[in-house]
Amino acid sequence: MEYPEISILVPVYKRTKFLSLLLFNLAQQKYPHHKITLIIDECKSDEPFIQDVQKIRDMIKPIKLEHHVNNNRRSIGEKRNNLVKLCKTKIFAFMDSDICNFNLVIF
Repeated sequence: MEYPEISILVPVYKRTKFLSLLLFNLAQQKYPHHKITLIIDECKSDEPFIQDVQKIRDMIKPIKLEHHVNNNRRSIGEKRNNLVKLCKTKIFAFMDSDICNFNLVIF
C-alpha cells in the first residue's frame, strides 16, 4: 500500500514544557515517518516553543519540520488558518501541543 504524504499542523504559544511530549507522541505514530511533515505556527514570546530548530530537525528525522514564528500574537483561529495556508499536502491533521489529539482533514 502506498501511503500519501500528510502534514501535522500545530499552533502554539508559550508551550515550551510540552515540546518533549509532542515529539514523543509524534515518534510513536505508526504512519511512515518519511511521509510526515510537522508544521508549527508559533507566536513570538519570551518562552519560545522551539529554541534550536536544527536540533529538533535532527531528532525527528525522517519527519520533516517547518517552523514558523509570527511576531504578533494571534487567535487560535488565525493560527489554524495560517497553518492550512502553509500546508502543501492534501491530507493534514491538527495536533495540540499539550495532548495528542488528531483531527484529520482530507482535501
